[in-house]
Amino acid sequence: MLVTILDPSGERSFLTDRGANLNLCADDLPPTLLDGVGMVMVSGYSFFAPGPRKAVQGLLAAARQRGVAIAIDPASIGFLAEVGPRHFRDWVGTADWLFANESEAEMLTGEAEFERQMQLLGEQFGDVVIKRGRFGAALGGRDGIAISQPAPVVQVVDTTGAGDAFAAGFMAALMRGEAHDRCLAQGIERGAKAVQFVGGQPG
Repeated sequence: MLVTILDPSGERSFLTDRGANLNLCADDLPPTLLDGVGMVMVSGYSFFAPGPRKAVQGLLAAARQRGVAIAIDPASIGFLAEVGPRHFRDWVGTADWLFANESEAEMLTGEAEFERQMQLLGEQFGDVVIKRGRFGAALGGRDGIAISQPAPVVQVVDTTGAGDAFAAGFMAALMRGEAHDRCLAQGIERGAKAVQFVGGQPG
């Protein structure tokens, strides 16, 4: 069950019940799921309970053995605060990509300064994308910010699903072999479209 609460600016908060998600196990995630896959993206929600965490860690281990790229979305600042960033980073391990929003990046690094967040996250993740809402997004790594792009000015109705729409746009462009600046632009475009509608929209 998921209850979404919107404030007048369109920002959302979730009240969640993990429900059947707690039953996720290794049998649900066989290595064959990786057949023909260019990248596997995992939501941080998967790591916050022991059973699902073990199942997802097994799939990520298989992905690393096969050379399949891995992307992580921390997903929840509330859960990160609950378990602690060190535990989360240990559970996730190394990955090719991280898609975090500003609050998640600060929580994971303990740093308020944007450039420093990028550098610290780049020590664990090959490429780091930090989503900045109405300020757009940036991409970088251990050497700091490499690309930063603004977001278009749009009427924000509901931010639910904007991060997912961003990731979908970015990764679709990445899988097509487009340059990183174009991937970032696609992600921002999709995220900006998603916030203009009520409910989680595909962007």
